[in-house]
Amino acid sequence: MWSQFWADPRSWVFTLHETPELPEQLTAGLEREYLMWFYTNQAYRKGAFYEAEIDEYVRAYLAPGAMSASFEWYRAFKTDIEQNQASSRTKLTMPVLALGGEKLTGHIMVPMAQVVADDVRGGSVPECGHWMAEEKPDYLLDQLNDFLPALTSSPVLVQRSPERVLLPKVAEQAWQYTGDRQLINLIEFGN
Repeated sequence: MWSQFWADPRSWVFTLHETPELPEQLTAGLEREYLMWFYTNQAYRKGAFYEAEIDEYVRAYLAPGAMSASFEWYRAFKTDIEQNQASSRTKLTMPVLALGGEKLTGHIMVPMAQVVADDVRGGSVPECGHWMAEEKPDYLLDQLNDFLPALTSSPVLVQRSPERVLLPKVAEQAWQYTGDRQLINLIEFGN
């Protein structure tokens, strides 16, 4: 499965980002331009991000060490694969939802998850690139509403929040409890 992933020409970003020091040198002073390339070119639906959201991402990535920390995720990826392969000797038994945009990773998400889990659901998000929550929020909400009730005896409702909140604030508002229903607010980032 991983050889298929690495053979895909779109995986070049992993090779670049795992290279020690080079991506930091290439992006220094050009963080906004670099990030914009990903927000634009890895999206199927152009314009999925609002300017204020991009400003917030850039602000966060300009913090000292933030770009290096993001590259470290890629640098750890091959170790993660080895650890996941070792862990997959005992497969997960709980349901797993694996989704990816059909224009990028949708075709490999379920097979990759099946390596580590017995009960895998999901697949490709139609007309979507990398940014599912921004590009296809309604589709993602439908998938979550279909999937989450299988995990709990309590009813689960996933809905959009009426307010537009930037991503860093989502974690603060992600879980709310209302009576006997668990409510997950997902914030709409697209149109």
